[in-house]
Amino acid sequence: MITNLVSWEAVRMMLPELLVVLAITLGIIFDFTMSGLVRAVAIRSVSLAAVIGATLITLGYMLPIQGFIDFIGMSNSPLPLQVGLMDGAFVVWPLSLIGKLIILIAVGLIILVGRERAEFYYLLLSATLGAMFLVSTFDLVTLFVGLELLSITSYIMVALKRQSGSATEAALKYIVMGGISSALILYGMSFIYGMSGSLNILQIPAGIQMAGADAVQPLLYLSFLLIIAGIGFKIASAPFHVWAPDVYQGSNTPTTAFLAVVSKAAGFLLLFPLLFNIYYQQEGVPSDTFHLILKVIAGLAMLIGNIMAIRQSDVKRLLAYSGIANTGYLLLPLTFRITDVHLVEFFYYLIAYVIMNLGVFAVIMHLQLNNKQQDESNASAALSTFAGLYHRAPATAIATVVLILSLAGLPLTGGFMGKWFILFGVFQEHSYTLAAILLGTTVLSFYYYFGIIRQMFMRSGSDTDLISKRFTMQLGTWSCVAATIVLGIFPSPVFEWILKIINPQ
Repeated sequence: MITNLVSWEAVRMMLPELLVVLAITLGIIFDFTMSGLVRAVAIRSVSLAAVIGATLITLGYMLPIQGFIDFIGMSNSPLPLQVGLMDGAFVVWPLSLIGKLIILIAVGLIILVGRERAEFYYLLLSATLGAMFLVSTFDLVTLFVGLELLSITSYIMVALKRQSGSATEAALKYIVMGGISSALILYGMSFIYGMSGSLNILQIPAGIQMAGADAVQPLLYLSFLLIIAGIGFKIASAPFHVWAPDVYQGSNTPTTAFLAVVSKAAGFLLLFPLLFNIYYQQEGVPSDTFHLILKVIAGLAMLIGNIMAIRQSDVKRLLAYSGIANTGYLLLPLTFRITDVHLVEFFYYLIAYVIMNLGVFAVIMHLQLNNKQQDESNASAALSTFAGLYHRAPATAIATVVLILSLAGLPLTGGFMGKWFILFGVFQEHSYTLAAILLGTTVLSFYYYFGIIRQMFMRSGSDTDLISKRFTMQLGTWSCVAATIVLGIFPSPVFEWILKIINPQ
């Protein structure tokens, strides 16, 4: 049950977003008033501080920290907080809290590990702000505004490499395809509003029932198809994935990491309120058709992503197709009836996916610094970049092995436990075809993931290519490795913590 707040004290519920807005403002001011290395360092430092602060505040909303709860004036409210502002235009509820925490941690790691021009950081924070609003609203208009803020700033980030022809081509493809996907989502939302007469997601089901579910059933299916097609682009799910390999390859590596992790996570979190509050809850409208469509998309994503990844010689393109396959895995818990267990399966694997992908992208940035170019964003991302890594930097190679094994889904890693939970849930629903596809494609993925390990241990590289010892890169990489191992060895505490956040009773 969400408590609706109307007083100015409710603004305290938006502290993470306000902190990010402050950092964006300061970043723009610093960009105009400073120059050179000092400008980049100042903007990066402010951005990282804001993200860390927003992360801690979000944790405060979720944990019983009495001093913080007293400060925000919610001493009598159960934790995690479930409150709303302006009739659902902004809400704080369990799924939004988990989503914001994942987004903020991912962005913090990208800022920590990456090294980019000054304007990149406040563009990154602007996209982050859009993602945070997107997961914190039950209002269709606010949801679309958050989505467009995330999308438009992402287009600009992709195009930041102005001297690169591949970046220009990637940005053009991304803008065109992104515009089409946004139009599809908006068109689908217009049908929802037309059927229900409401923009509030919690009130839409009642509006549809008043209009007569049987009468509007064809429009309900049409709106679902339009929205799924649009969101399918945002999360790079087959068959809406064609933009991803070129955009991942053409973008600078921190932007690629953002698209692969934060943008994808935000797209999935956009699905939750629409699926669970509108399409899966309609009396008189069987949800089996909605489930079937998502099952087909999940199966295609797993098959196409893994099969196409085998042919790749560029690691960014390989990770693009790996991301498409992982989109299929993440979709599986959403293709069944609503249960707390399926939600925990989804969030557990999403956390594992975010951590292991960010770790691999951190390693790529390590390697790209060795190309003797001023900007690692322009360096090669070919698989051969990993050649002889074990002989040049044994510790980095071992860290990479752990992350790759997690992506492949081998035991004692977060990726394995995440896939195991999803597989268990699929078997519980007696969906044996999807279970077979999940198992088969996981085995298939060993070929291209182990190809990276083969490069590190069985191929020779230049002995003169020393690996960067930047502390922030090492910290980011090993933090991801440690988190991956913890998720793989101690899954129960994390599983139970997510379950407690989703269902505090």
